[in-house]
Amino acid sequence: MPFFQQKLNNQLHIVYTVCSSNHLPFAFSLGDSLKKSNPKYHFVIGLIDVLPATIHQTEFQIIPVSTLNLPFFEELSEKYTIIELSCAMKPCFATYLFHENPAIQELIYLDADIWVKGDLTGIEEYLETNDIILTPHVTKPLPLTSLWNEKAFLNAGIYNAGFFAVKRTENTFRFLNWWTERERVMGFYDFEKGMGVDQLWLNFVPIYFEKVLVTFEIGYNAAYWNLQERTVSKKDGNYFINQTTPLVFYHFSGYSVDKPQLISKHLLSKKYLSENQALGSLFNEYRANILENNYEYYRHIKPTFGKFIEKKQDSFPVKFIKKALWKIINFIENINLGYYYETN
Repeated sequence: MPFFQQKLNNQLHIVYTVCSSNHLPFAFSLGDSLKKSNPKYHFVIGLIDVLPATIHQTEFQIIPVSTLNLPFFEELSEKYTIIELSCAMKPCFATYLFHENPAIQELIYLDADIWVKGDLTGIEEYLETNDIILTPHVTKPLPLTSLWNEKAFLNAGIYNAGFFAVKRTENTFRFLNWWTERERVMGFYDFEKGMGVDQLWLNFVPIYFEKVLVTFEIGYNAAYWNLQERTVSKKDGNYFINQTTPLVFYHFSGYSVDKPQLISKHLLSKKYLSENQALGSLFNEYRANILENNYEYYRHIKPTFGKFIEKKQDSFPVKFIKKALWKIINFIENINLGYYYETN
C-alpha cells in the first residue's frame, strides 16, 4: 500500500522530487543522501514518465504522473519538452500529495540533482511561522565585471526553483494553484521571451503571497552560481560552507557524470574541482553514488512524454569555430576572471 494511503496519526515528513526515467539515478542518489542524513523523511519521486521495465531501487516511493489524472497533461506533453514538463509538474505533485493525505502538513521539494549532507530540521523550524520558503541564487551584490552578475539573474530568476518548502495552508494552496496555472500556459524555456520555465515566476511570490520567507542560509542550495560567496571545506568527514556553516544540501546543477572534471556544463573551467580539494571530494562521492544507482541502464531511456527535439549535431569544423568564438567573446568580457562561460 502506498504510504500516502496509510492512516497516519502523526505529521508525515516528506521530501519529493520530479524527474523522468533517464534521471532516476540522480533521484535515487538524492534519496540515498536523505536516508543517511535525515532518516525520518519519506522520499517521493514524481515520475514524469511510465515506470521502466526494471526498477533497481524499490525502497523509495515512485508515483507516475498518470496517477495524478491531470486533465491538461496531454496538452502540456504535446507542447513542452521533458524539462519544461517536469518543471510544470512540481506544483501539481505538491497539490496531489497534500490532497491525498491530510497527515502531510509540510512538503520539501528538491531537484533530483541535489545531494543532502546536513540536517533539514531548520526548514521545519522556518515553517512554524512561514508558509513558503525560497532561496535566492545569490545573497551579496556582485561586481558588474564578474561572470555571474545581476544581469544573469534577471534572466534566470532571483530565486532558484530547485528547492522550495511549503506548509499546508490556504495561502499555500493559492500559491500552488497560481503557479500551476502559469506553468500550464507559459512554462516554456525561453529567456528571450521572458519565460524561464518554473523559476522566473518565483520572482512574484514574496509580493503576491503572505508568510513567504526568503532564507539567506548559506548551507542551503550551494551551487556553481554562488561559489564566489561560499567556499566548501571538509573536516572530520563533514562538509562546511565558509569554514563554520554546515553544508545542508548542494545543488549539482548542470553536472555531467561523463565530464567529471567540470563542475557544471555552464562553466568550462576545471579550476574549481582541481583547486578545491573538499569540493572535489564532494563531487567524487556524488558521482560514485550515481554510478552505483545504475546510471548506465537508465541514461538511455527515452522519456515517454514531452515534445522530443532532436539535437542537431554540428560538424567538427562548425563545433571548432563555435567553441573558439565563445572563448574569444568570454575572454574579452571576463579577461580577469580566469574561467569561461558556455551557453546552451
